[in-house]
Amino acid sequence: MGLYYECGRGLVSNYFAKANSGIDAALFLSGPSLSDVSQSDFNNTTLYKVGINTTYPKIKPDLWVGLDYPKCFNQNLWKEPFPKILRYSYNRHEVNGVSVRDFPFVWFANLDKDITKNPAVEIFQRRSHKTNFIWTKNTFATALHILVWMGFKKIYLFGADFGGDRDYFDDSPKYRPFNHDPQSPSGQISKKQKNLNRTLYNQQLSFLKNFCEQGKKIGLEVVSCTKSSPANSFLSYAEKEKIINSLKLD
Repeated sequence: MGLYYECGRGLVSNYFAKANSGIDAALFLSGPSLSDVSQSDFNNTTLYKVGINTTYPKIKPDLWVGLDYPKCFNQNLWKEPFPKILRYSYNRHEVNGVSVRDFPFVWFANLDKDITKNPAVEIFQRRSHKTNFIWTKNTFATALHILVWMGFKKIYLFGADFGGDRDYFDDSPKYRPFNHDPQSPSGQISKKQKNLNRTLYNQQLSFLKNFCEQGKKIGLEVVSCTKSSPANSFLSYAEKEKIINSLKLD
């Protein structure tokens, strides 16, 4: 349970759980507004940067979470020195003939889809070192669980559009196996993909609202940094520049 990594003689456990991390986190999603965000914006700040799925290489985070097939992501990802979290069942997968276990700083998370309660409730009950992270077919939700597990009390969301005129900041279906349509021309998002995306966005919004309500009980706050996000109906909104300036190192 928890996280595992290849030590050279097999997979061993590793734990990041903490009651309070002591710093704030920025969680990057792949919404269109991410195109207005630059890696350099976060230089010299105390923010702990967490990217999911295709936010890399737009953002080079302090931690990356990707729960689809490893071969579907940007190939340069595996050479990067930051920690990368995959699902445990993919620990035997390869990328270009190399086992993902042998790439630098790759961890494998146990995921649990057999959730007996509301997923947003279970996140806050699963904070022990040896835990199974919730899986609702949604990397965003699991990433939030990992951040809670690591002790973050304030989370800023970037690229969290949850819909709009476009689906992704780069408008490309590449590296998206979850909703991949093999009949869609390369570089285009099919109608089928768009419909799947809209369903996912609605699920994410519902989950996020419930998550925030539960988080308030332990003093956790989620802040939107996406001006047009529908999540702003229940989240506080803050401009990117204001947040970054407030968290600059001396």
